[in-house]
Amino acid sequence: MNKGGKMSRFLSIMFALFLIGLSLSGIACAQQTAPNFTLTDVDGAGFSLSNFRGSTVVLSFISTRVIFCKATAYVFVSVSKIFGDEVVFILVGVSSEILAVGGDSEAQLREFRDEVSFEGFVARDTSGVAAAYGVNFVPSTFIIDQTGVVRHKHFGAAELSEQALTAELQAIVPEFSSLLLLLPFMVFAVFLIVLSKKRVTRLTSFAA
Repeated sequence: MNKGGKMSRFLSIMFALFLIGLSLSGIACAQQTAPNFTLTDVDGAGFSLSNFRGSTVVLSFISTRVIFCKATAYVFVSVSKIFGDEVVFILVGVSSEILAVGGDSEAQLREFRDEVSFEGFVARDTSGVAAAYGVNFVPSTFIIDQTGVVRHKHFGAAELSEQALTAELQAIVPEFSSLLLLLPFMVFAVFLIVLSKKRVTRLTSFAA
């Protein structure tokens, strides 16, 4: 491949990266406001989803009887170390009215929490929260942004890897998303610089 061909290919790749970066900076689900709820955690403290407005929330519906829920909880534990207080993690044990495998007691949920070293909120669903979110099986996970909008949904553990969850949160949490928003413009700036150098080289060759 000649020099001109290599340069054209490079410019095409740079422009493609710009378009990808631009699309990634705006990834989100359809605008759906997360239903608010109030529950009492397994330690006896009451809390509401609205208490965390201004923070990113990872809400997951689980059953201690389902092994995939434990795998999901371990993912949350790992990812929480990256984001710290920027992200609130909530596990809600579904009732037996929603799923036959549901109906965990507070003692079972506490044991589950301690086994996986989960440090977020853990509560039994005592007010129809799973039904409000349309949960039909577990684990079902919802990523909620600072304004209370559901940005991502995951049904099952297979698609919710540590890498996938980290990437989704980085696009939402302000401290990380600001860098993502700059990505397409940084790529486009490099594209313009390379393009201008190519034009200068052509002009110099023509003058010679």
